[in-house]
Amino acid sequence: MKGIEPYWEPDVDEFNERGVSARRDKSWEDVYVEFVLLMEKLNRIYRQLPEDLFEMKIWKDHDETAVKFLEGEITHWEGEHIPLLEKTLKR
Repeated sequence: MKGIEPYWEPDVDEFNERGVSARRDKSWEDVYVEFVLLMEKLNRIYRQLPEDLFEMKIWKDHDETAVKFLEGEITHWEGEHIPLLEKTLKR
């Protein structure tokens, strides 16, 4: 939206490990509150996105558009994270 290419995280596993490490001492409730706030922020940003940017490539060397990226994240959460969270909660 600002006309600049956003940062591309080159190593998602490393990024995730840094995130886990930074939250290791937090309670589940604190992590969950942070997650909810970040999802609300993401939702606000997507709602403000002009329609002409929906299908524009986000990164020059990757095929993701705003729509493809969001669809990919939803699929990833549905297929990996939600089942793992549900399994963990059943323990």
